[in-house]
Amino acid sequence: MNVSGQRAVTTIGVFGQVSAYFGVVESQARATLHLHILLWLVDAPSTEEMVTLLKDEAFQECVRAFIQVNMHAYLPGLESADSVKVIPNEVEVAYSRPPNPNVPGYEELLTDLEQQVARSKNLHTCEVRWCLIPNKKGGLVCKR
Repeated sequence: MNVSGQRAVTTIGVFGQVSAYFGVVESQARATLHLHILLWLVDAPSTEEMVTLLKDEAFQECVRAFIQVNMHAYLPGLESADSVKVIPNEVEVAYSRPPNPNVPGYEELLTDLEQQVARSKNLHTCEVRWCLIPNKKGGLVCKR
């Protein structure tokens, strides 16, 4: 997507082609940022059509398959702090560019990328004046 002023020029993405969007970045008390976003998609079903589609078993299976492929609560190789530290910390990891599913070894390449993203973007290391704050006993405690 290319954004210029008030106009976004898009191509097909994981959800389809975006016709408009609105997003707000919010900071939690734990010093973590997260995004709330609304997407309007080109040729998306209307509310009435979506209600009908969600009752269809074939559509439900497509939704389940999409979620299973794109959302994970667990990644093999991240079982302990020691196993996470073995994964190289690639700060410039391009998680917006997944491997081509048609190349040999795609599953392994995808697993490596997912581990690198989790290691590089989701591993917290405490630092003074960042997350370590004084407690009532004069020590430091992580606010995360």
